[in-house]
Amino acid sequence: MREKSPSYYHPGKSGSVYLDKDDIDPVAYFGEIHPNIIKKLDIKTEALVGFEIYLDYLKDKKLKLKDLKSQFKYSDYQKSDRDFAFVVNKNFKAQDLIDIISSIDQNLIKSVKIFDVYEGENIPKDKKSIALNVTIQSSEKTLEESDLEKINKLIISIVETKSGAKIRS
Repeated sequence: MREKSPSYYHPGKSGSVYLDKDDIDPVAYFGEIHPNIIKKLDIKTEALVGFEIYLDYLKDKKLKLKDLKSQFKYSDYQKSDRDFAFVVNKNFKAQDLIDIISSIDQNLIKSVKIFDVYEGENIPKDKKSIALNVTIQSSEKTLEESDLEKINKLIISIVETKSGAKIRS
């Protein structure tokens, strides 16, 4: 599995960093060290965090950073930011939610950013709430309230269908 971290990291509290979505090898791993290792080291702490960077994988890139940057594009039309909160299974990856929303309409959805992940009161034990900010903007016209309402409903229905999430009210 691509998102699997080494076994010395806590399986639910670790991750990996890739330079490109098609890369096979990560350039870094990060996360909490596995609790069993902390016990064996006899360290008096509840959590220990680690971060590793593989410089060899960073050097392989032939293109310079300026060549990798996308060309700056702008729109003369007003943008609209909308917030959504979805309740998903605890093991559901926030990046998958971003990918689903981003792919709905690339002409209108300019950015998707997570601003909160919450577990606790009013959320079932096996679930978490992920709150996202979605920037919607057309490069062809000023969006009417009806256009925005249509894309909002589309985002909710597609996320619920593809991820099993429920919109949090």
